[in-house]
Amino acid sequence: ADRNFDSISSLCSNDAVAQLLLSNIESTTIGFNKLNGQAKSKKAGLQQARNTTQQALQSAFLYRTTHNQVYLNQAGAYLNAACNLPDWNPKHFLDLCETAFGIAVSANWLQDELSDQTKQKVTTALKTLGLDVYLELASKPGGRFWTRGENNWSVVCNSAMYVVAVLNPTISTSMRVKPMAYTNVEKGLKLYEPDGLWTEGHMYWSYATNYAVFAIEAEEWATKQTSALRQFAGLDKTLPSAMALTAPSGKTFNYGDVNREGVSVTPAVLKLAEYYNQQNDAITYLELIEKKAKRKLNHRFSVFHLLWYPETSGLSTNRARPQIEKFEGVFDVVVLNTNTKPTSSKNLYLAMKGGDGGVSHQHRDAGSFILEMGKTRFFSDLGKEKYNLKNKKGKAIDKREVFRVSSSSHNTIRVGNGEQLEKKTGNINVNGLTAELDMSECYSECTSVKRTASIDGMAIILEDQVLGCTDSIYWQGMTKARVALKKRGAVLSIKNEKLVLEVLEPVGSVVIRIVVPKPSRAAESRNTGYSQILISCPASSNGLKVRLRPD
Repeated sequence: ADRNFDSISSLCSNDAVAQLLLSNIESTTIGFNKLNGQAKSKKAGLQQARNTTQQALQSAFLYRTTHNQVYLNQAGAYLNAACNLPDWNPKHFLDLCETAFGIAVSANWLQDELSDQTKQKVTTALKTLGLDVYLELASKPGGRFWTRGENNWSVVCNSAMYVVAVLNPTISTSMRVKPMAYTNVEKGLKLYEPDGLWTEGHMYWSYATNYAVFAIEAEEWATKQTSALRQFAGLDKTLPSAMALTAPSGKTFNYGDVNREGVSVTPAVLKLAEYYNQQNDAITYLELIEKKAKRKLNHRFSVFHLLWYPETSGLSTNRARPQIEKFEGVFDVVVLNTNTKPTSSKNLYLAMKGGDGGVSHQHRDAGSFILEMGKTRFFSDLGKEKYNLKNKKGKAIDKREVFRVSSSSHNTIRVGNGEQLEKKTGNINVNGLTAELDMSECYSECTSVKRTASIDGMAIILEDQVLGCTDSIYWQGMTKARVALKKRGAVLSIKNEKLVLEVLEPVGSVVIRIVVPKPSRAAESRNTGYSQILISCPASSNGLKVRLRPD
């Protein structure tokens, strides 16, 4: 059962984390200024949509919890301004959906307080700028990519419009939008199969999952019955998988186009925990969000943390994870934990991914990994590059050509100067404390490439078998540590923590060097603070075997 608005004050009086979340909402709610009729870019248009949603939601929420007229006037100003716009930028359909969602939910919260004029304006805008446009675009032959279950847009756009239709049953087109949007949400939810792993990475998982839960909550609010959407394969596993891919430091495995390592704002976690009895994962999430809120939490969906805040008594996050966990999806991801002691600073955590470079928001990074010792990240993923990069002549740069998307920037194996092919890897096979990934399809230069990660006491061993190639083999590792090279390895240091890298094979000569990861174009990110460990050996060596252990 959700908390009602009148209970929020009591909740915050008795819970320090809830009070912190409320303080962040209050400090990030600002008075209305203006909205731009035509955004100058996709980024600006989406930012305006999200800002409008945030301010309308937060103003409405604060009015309902405080009954302060200032917040009601503020919410009304945002609603009127948004509804006065000529359109909600249907060319970048995400803008339209985010705006429509924010307007519909805020107006619903204030339905007994808004003037008749504002109510009519909201109803007209939701129909003409939102629902009617959705019907027009989604009904075209073949639909749009966001109607086909291809990526996060399928969940976000269709869930948003489903919510709008559910909250506005008197709008004539709502009854046509509801079944269409619902069907398209179902297509998007198939992307969670079978283990809840989101192919596009944590940031896009958060985005899609928030909206998936909004759709579920809308259906259950309207029907007073449990939504059938809860039964989709993988949705019940997606919270545990997301928490498993959140390392002891609180940073995530940020593969693909993910621009940050930290946990994204995902109040949907609190509902997933309720649906599937995963409350301990919800408490882990709240601990991480508390850390963000102590610095400043500024997010359009933050109000849902308080509306969905769980009962926390008797719950604990001190749970030892399995030493090896595999999650299946479009490609597989595996997590290894040495678990020498539950809270030891010498524990190693490694997450390694398969890949399919041709799908949404993917890089050519099959076999890439991140590694932490204790709560210190020693090997990192650089994450996404900015979209819409242009060269000095103003010409768009092909995303596939930028450094952060390339194999050269990732913690994987490279052969000569070659790039991985945009092909799908095989499944990760787990046997005891060993996980093997077949990456052969991603390398045109070789007959077979396999990466094996295994736990060996307090150490993790990465073994790469590379057969049938004629060029040098390179082992790559991106790090923010200070690196001291040794004859057959290196010592990585971050503050007082030290990790030892040892080359076990080949027994012959290897070359170890440190390079600064500089992209070739000025427009690309500089990767400040990172260095890259490169270990090379001749093709005749048939691969490398590297041990990573605490000092």
